[in-house]
Amino acid sequence: MTYPAYEHFKRDRRKSLASQFVMDWLTGELDFLAPRDCKREWVAAQMGMAGPHVSVALRWLVTNGYLKDHRKSKQEPRCLTLVHRLAPEHIVPEMERRKGPRLRRAA
Repeated sequence: MTYPAYEHFKRDRRKSLASQFVMDWLTGELDFLAPRDCKREWVAAQMGMAGPHVSVALRWLVTNGYLKDHRKSKQEPRCLTLVHRLAPEHIVPEMERRKGPRLRRAA
């Protein structure tokens, strides 16, 4: 499934490998309208990842606007939905492509 926020996520060079795996898996589990409980332990068990890695990835995805957290307090489990379009404050200008050294032909 592809949507504007996911396309931006794919181009985001700040993401970690863990956040890539978690986002790819959650794209199949979550939708845009109905919030769903996503406990760290449940996501980690489903994906076969360590809990702390999942927790850091979920926090990064919420902080950078790729997921919306609907919980009322920090004591409640995360209740997440996908974000269709990123808010303007979360859009990072694309980095310029790094130009490598030019190769010269041997004479």
